[in-house]
Amino acid sequence: MDLDTALAALPADAPAPINVDCLVRDISARATVSRASEPEGPGLVLSNGLLRRVIRLAPDAATVALDNLLTGASLLRAVSPEARISLDGAACDVGGLLGQPEFAYLRPEWLNDMAADPAAFHCIGFDHGPTQAPFDWKRKRHSTGGAWPAPGVRLRLHFVLPKAHSVSARL
Repeated sequence: MDLDTALAALPADAPAPINVDCLVRDISARATVSRASEPEGPGLVLSNGLLRRVIRLAPDAATVALDNLLTGASLLRAVSPEARISLDGAACDVGGLLGQPEFAYLRPEWLNDMAADPAAFHCIGFDHGPTQAPFDWKRKRHSTGGAWPAPGVRLRLHFVLPKAHSVSARL
C-alpha cells in the first residue's frame, strides 16, 4: 500500500486535550495514530491526550511538532533526522528535512519550503497497530500487575537506503 492510500485509511486528527491533572486523576484518553491535517500534513499524529507528535511524511519523514497538550507548549524547536546510523563507518541520516531558516523555533509555514535530504534514508511506508511484546518478560517483583506489553499503539516507519550510498558486505 502506498503512503497516500495508507494515510487516507487513518482517521483525521481530532486533538482533545484533557483538563484534569493527570498526576492526581485518571485520564480517559488513549493512545492513537491518526492522519495529520494542515499545516503539518501530510503525515501521522501520535497522541495520548498528554502529548502530540506529528511526523510529516512528504517530502520525507520528519517530526515537525511535539506538543504538550496540557499546557499548549511546543516542545520542538527544529527539524532533525529521525535517526543517524553508521554504514561502513560513514554516518547516514534517516529521514529529516533540510532548509529550516532558523533553528531556535519552527514555523509551520516553513515546512512546505523544506526538502528531503538526498543522502538520507527515505521513508516509503508505515504500519501501525496495538503494541507488541518485543521479548518475553516474567514479572519478578510484586507490583500492581500491569499489562504486558503495555497498552497503546505501535507505529513502524519503513525506510530505504539512499541512492547516493552504496553498502558493501563484509564476511
